[in-house]
Amino acid sequence: MSGTQNGSGIDHGRVPVAASMMLGTLAIMCIGTAPLSMGAMVEAGKLTASAMGRVATVELLVLALGGMIGPAVLSGGTMRGRLVAVSLLLLGANVLTYWSGLPLSIYLVRSAAGLFEGVLLSSTMMMMASSRDPERFDAIYLAASTVPQVIANYALALVLIPHFGGVSGFGMMAALALIGVMASCLMPVAPPRRSVAFTPTLRSTWTLPAILVGVVIMLHNAAIGCVWYYLERLGTLAGATRFDVGMAVALFLVAQFFGASTAAGRHSLYRNRYSLFHLSAILGIVTVGFLAMRVGVPLLVLTVVYGFLQIVLSPCAVRLLIMFDPSGRAATQLMPLTLVGLALGSFTTSFLVTHTDVEPAYWLGAGLMVMAGVISVLAVRIAERRSSSPCPAGTAPWMPNP
Repeated sequence: MSGTQNGSGIDHGRVPVAASMMLGTLAIMCIGTAPLSMGAMVEAGKLTASAMGRVATVELLVLALGGMIGPAVLSGGTMRGRLVAVSLLLLGANVLTYWSGLPLSIYLVRSAAGLFEGVLLSSTMMMMASSRDPERFDAIYLAASTVPQVIANYALALVLIPHFGGVSGFGMMAALALIGVMASCLMPVAPPRRSVAFTPTLRSTWTLPAILVGVVIMLHNAAIGCVWYYLERLGTLAGATRFDVGMAVALFLVAQFFGASTAAGRHSLYRNRYSLFHLSAILGIVTVGFLAMRVGVPLLVLTVVYGFLQIVLSPCAVRLLIMFDPSGRAATQLMPLTLVGLALGSFTTSFLVTHTDVEPAYWLGAGLMVMAGVISVLAVRIAERRSSSPCPAGTAPWMPNP
């Protein structure tokens, strides 16, 4: 089933959409379960604590690379068959990780796994970019992918690692790759593409406004990484109890789910061309607020607000990418840009924080968030000036009325 064309987007059908979201969820499972699965490998003596961080970073960056080249890989022939092959390769990489005993072999195998995961993720982004409502597709995907990650973490912590050992997380991911093989069989045979009146080129895809939105996506996720990776440490240093910190992390994920679900149902959250600026400003203020309210109910409230709003940034960015590049090719790079931003945020912050002081991470996160908001306005203004028609309030030739 390849879907039906409707306007510039495609009605993919429920089954291929569900299959693509399953593949996208499988692709990012390594990120969602990394603290437990990688930490367990340290406990099992297969990695040192420092090597664990390097392996996770390498897999993340290679995943981003796979996402970048994935559209080209999947566009060269039968997409369904290639996805089946990549899912089988990912299964093999996870099985090899389960049996690997040396750090070098783990580096190599997890790098290969990251590449395969990136290609699978790109198929989800291709389906999203070519759909009739890319912003809503992205919001639904973000909501749907959160739940399996929460379930997987609970399964690892309560059942798999205690009963089957430290590397059982990769056995679980190998089993999930089998589901990926089945999901791949339900994907469209031909690569999906939006219908446009021109032949997309690199120059028409990555115009200056689109490039600026790409920068915004990276800055946003670098800022989110500054907050997320040091949330536990911030609370602990301020005297928060383990219950408070654990509750804050759990509420962040719950709020993220409801934020994505709300965005999927309420287009008004991201239909305004300046939504990214407004959200960035609010999130910058909330980020600074973490430094003043680090314990108790105030910490939990800020965590909920931040978790809810930060996930809405993604469909807002998709909206602008589709406006600036109607072919949807730029939008397929959403997740690679997201992953690079997360990696850059955690890497940069590691040079600023100490064991007893993580405040610089939050100041950096606030600054990056505000900078992203300003650049998003710049992107919109440049696109308006390049437009040949006058722009009525709230619309532009490249921005249809909601």
